[in-house]
Amino acid sequence: MDIRLAVPGLIGLVIFIIIFNVYHIIKIRKRKTNRQDAVREFQSKYKNNTREKPAQTDDYVKYITKYNSSVDFVDKDTFIKEAVKQVKQVKNQH
Repeated sequence: MDIRLAVPGLIGLVIFIIIFNVYHIIKIRKRKTNRQDAVREFQSKYKNNTREKPAQTDDYVKYITKYNSSVDFVDKDTFIKEAVKQVKQVKNQH
């Protein structure tokens, strides 16, 4: 077999592989941008950060939980002292 006959076939094969890969790269990039656009669209429509921050006072800091109820911060030592007091009062009553 003469090498001169195989060269045009190899060149054609290489060109086909290059075109095939470029097509798929462009297709993949297009899909990624569509996904990103969908995320941006969702965020612009549904994600609103218009919630007001709770006011802080000198006595305590008001925390908003995931159930949207307020919880006051209580120091651990203070909580234990109050709990012990209540237990003593209950025992004295009985």
